[in-house]
Amino acid sequence: MARRKFWLFNRVVAGLIVFMIATALWEFEWKPQYRPYYEDGVRLYEKGQYQQAQGAFDRAYGISPNAVDVIVMQGWNNLKLGRFDEARYYFTRALRIDPRTEEAQIGLSFVTLETGHGEMDSAALSEILSKRKDSPDVMLLLAQAEEKQGDYFQAAQIFSHLQGNRQYGREAQEALQDIFGLKGTNDSPIQQLQPVQRPAQFDIAWRANGTSMQSRAQAGGWSDTYLEGVDLGAAAPGYRPNSLPNDVSIYSEWLKDASQLNANTLRVYTLLPPAFYRAFQHFVKGGGNLSLVQQIWVDDPSHQNLFDSGFEEATKGEIRRVVDAMHGRGLLPPSHFRGSGVYEFNIADHVSGFIIGKDLDPQVVTRTNVLNAGRRAYNGKYLSVNLATPTEVWLVEMADYLFDYETSTYNSQHPVAMVSGPAPDPSANVLLEGKIKPTEQCVAGIFAAYPAYPFYPDYMEKNSRFSKAADKSGANPVYGFVKEVRAHLSVPYVVGEYGISTTMEPRHLVASGWNQGGYSDRDQAEALVRLTRSLRDAGSAGGFVFELADEWYRQGGVNGGFTSPPDSATLSMNDLDPAKGYGLIGYRTSKSQLFSGDPAAWEKEKKIEGSGSAPQGDEKFAGEQSLKSLEVAGDEGYLYLRLQVACLDCVGTQHTGKLHFEAADYAVALKTLPGNFGIKNLPFGNVELLEGANFLLVLRGPGQSALLVADNFSPFQLAPRPDDPNRKQLVPRRGFTPGLLANGSFIAMVEEDEQEQLPYGSGDPSAADYDSRAQWYADVKHSAVLVRIPWARLLITDPSSMMSFVGFDRGGGIRTTTTTGVDVAAFALTPKGNGELKDMTVAQELPANGVPPEFTWEKWNSVKVEPFRKEAFTAISQEFARSKPTKSAGKKAEKPSAGTSQGAK
Repeated sequence: MARRKFWLFNRVVAGLIVFMIATALWEFEWKPQYRPYYEDGVRLYEKGQYQQAQGAFDRAYGISPNAVDVIVMQGWNNLKLGRFDEARYYFTRALRIDPRTEEAQIGLSFVTLETGHGEMDSAALSEILSKRKDSPDVMLLLAQAEEKQGDYFQAAQIFSHLQGNRQYGREAQEALQDIFGLKGTNDSPIQQLQPVQRPAQFDIAWRANGTSMQSRAQAGGWSDTYLEGVDLGAAAPGYRPNSLPNDVSIYSEWLKDASQLNANTLRVYTLLPPAFYRAFQHFVKGGGNLSLVQQIWVDDPSHQNLFDSGFEEATKGEIRRVVDAMHGRGLLPPSHFRGSGVYEFNIADHVSGFIIGKDLDPQVVTRTNVLNAGRRAYNGKYLSVNLATPTEVWLVEMADYLFDYETSTYNSQHPVAMVSGPAPDPSANVLLEGKIKPTEQCVAGIFAAYPAYPFYPDYMEKNSRFSKAADKSGANPVYGFVKEVRAHLSVPYVVGEYGISTTMEPRHLVASGWNQGGYSDRDQAEALVRLTRSLRDAGSAGGFVFELADEWYRQGGVNGGFTSPPDSATLSMNDLDPAKGYGLIGYRTSKSQLFSGDPAAWEKEKKIEGSGSAPQGDEKFAGEQSLKSLEVAGDEGYLYLRLQVACLDCVGTQHTGKLHFEAADYAVALKTLPGNFGIKNLPFGNVELLEGANFLLVLRGPGQSALLVADNFSPFQLAPRPDDPNRKQLVPRRGFTPGLLANGSFIAMVEEDEQEQLPYGSGDPSAADYDSRAQWYADVKHSAVLVRIPWARLLITDPSSMMSFVGFDRGGGIRTTTTTGVDVAAFALTPKGNGELKDMTVAQELPANGVPPEFTWEKWNSVKVEPFRKEAFTAISQEFARSKPTKSAGKKAEKPSAGTSQGAK
């Protein structure tokens, strides 16, 4: 038995020895080794040959997938290749294996820095920096981490140190400029904010008194001040609300514009980046005379309940931060709906009011009211309200908190207004401000700030009290609305927004004729002056023209906001969407001169030459029917065409100075997509295009021209409106997928306004027949027909990335694909019979071989536009200058002091 145990023990020992020897031989002799591949990858990485290095690292990783050094280099190499998700995976995996791996911590921080997603551990980075004191990489990451956390002065110290670094100097300088809003100035960053010292004397520079807004006069009295204002939306072309410009020079120009507009007040919708307030401080110190109405933007609560405790506290935090910023004490952490950084300027004396809120999601309002049905009243230190909805109670509570915080912290107050959405119908007597009772502590008072558009909200059209209201010049729903609101309130009513859009075609047609969009620059000027006067006549305390400058990111309804992906909207001008054209300042796209009539502007554009052969039509009108060339171009707003003919006004060899569209019409076939889309046989002259066309431009003279779409490519249809079956609305053809057919019809694009004709006029602003809405023009002087087609008309959903519409999904969502360009072919037509297309013959075509060439363009990710003042700018400037503020009879200012009942405690 003992011998057996001995032999059994020996066999086990021997087996273990053999196993260990075999394992060693595998690991060090037989198994493929990862080190050579790893070292080869490092060598290639250091040379910047990242694609080749990736192959070496992949082989090393395949051999030893748990080797931390390999995993870390996989992360760094993928980071260099811009494969951020892969880099994040490898760095995270390395840290799971060994949390002390500093290179992985640094790499993961760089991924966060590049993508904006994830958290940067400033404590860990500080520890690493203590070991690598001269590492600019770690210094940059630590500064970025502290900036992201709102520790701006700590971040600024590091960025200042890095300004001399060859690799990161420029990035550090830009970071400092962003934190303090220094770009565009020679100002230097401050080292710290001054400590808060609550003034002993109660301070108030503006108040809402009775139905007027009042400002403190230099002599110590109060003056009734009618707010002649303008709204500033700061998202210029190329910018979005979550990435606004932080450049003093941009804001300085807008402030100068507002001043030259003769406005006395500027409204901003959210706390803008620090550069705006630096520009504002320079402006007022230089003698500029503008007050500021500052809105405190309220985001929607994640649980759709305003009374959610976390959301309430977050909103109060935003109120504190914005108030601090107005008093030069702002350290605001990053946020997606407002500016962030250091706000060092005390501009409180120039703030004429605060507005709390925004247009809340209707679902938020409904859910808040349902979940908090018992909250119908609020009694605060400054404001109280009874018989209110829960949403209204919440707004009053936040306004009361604003009064309390500003008074207790800075011994100061400003008038406050509240917004939660479109104004309720005042004829129903449900205006919130009519329910609120300010206490004696509320010295600055409250005011109302509802928008007033002729077409919005819907009751402006449906309620006859507004739709049939008239000013001295005729129907004016805004006049009726403002008068009605004024009759229901005992506080000042400042019209928060009123405006007219200058986009090419009207939308949201209303019986009064005050449509949304479709106004020429001249029409906008006349309409805005009329609205401005009606606000005064109806008894308002002021109004803000919407808006100072166009914002391209804005999108309207289904037929206006036809942009996909939506984030690209700011890179192109959709001239069919009224939301983009309200500004008093517009932006000319980079090639707008192509539509001005100057042939020299076309010298570098694509040109299709004619054959030189005689046209097959009436010799009497051979000049009109002879196509010399077709030129094509595109920019941020339009596809441009220039059709050169031999003579546009000839009869025989004589110039008549008159157009002869009765003798020669023109057509241009357009194919915006490759593959199976459109119709092959055109509706005239037995013309067949093998690749088909999905659009047909027909030019038959002013008032008779149209852009037609293949019936199998038309995206919309008209359907009865649910609220009014007698009226139509535009809806998508759900489940619709276009295709390529041999035969079919070209039809007018279905529009809400059922407009088929292309607006006609010169594109030269100095010309007598200039029309800012024009889409085509016959340039007799140069015998050329000029066309500009908004990209949205051609269903190009994003010209900057060459994305085109291809149909809708079942839910009505837009389906898109990348296009390679636009095929173009031009035809001179001879009208016959009753002038219908089907009866016309082709006199000449371009190109002569019948194979349309493709026009393509370069993609872009930034815009090159030129601002210009629309006619309305001058008209409103003159109107504001004509309307001088009304002054009171010199009533002395009340000067509450500490301990009074007027709010100093």
